Amino acid sequence: MKMSMTINEQNMAAAMLNQSLLGVISPNFRMVAISFSGDVWRICFWLENEDEADREEIEDSVGDFSGLILDMENPASKVESIIEIFGGSLPMLDPSEWRVVFLRRE
Repeated sequence: MKMSMTINEQNMAAAMLNQSLLGVISPNFRMVAISFSGDVWRICFWLENEDEADREEIEDSVGDFSGLILDMENPASKVESIIEIFGGSLPMLDPSEWRVVFLRRE
């Protein structure tokens, strides 16, 4: 099992995710968060409405992010994306597990 990440490693990965999201975020995006727990990193995207173009952009950005993290000393063995279509109140995420990298002003 993988050792837990240092705050510097988490910051580096979050910065790489932000870089991969440049030009991807549309007004439909409500929140993007990443979980570094375990060997599989999960990136969750909350969208207000279903949009095929946003899904394609998300797929591309996750691929870019997966390529960027290869330069890290201990990258994830797998990056998994989750897309939630959610018009209600956004969930409260456990800060010990999730790092929010984008939050739309609402």
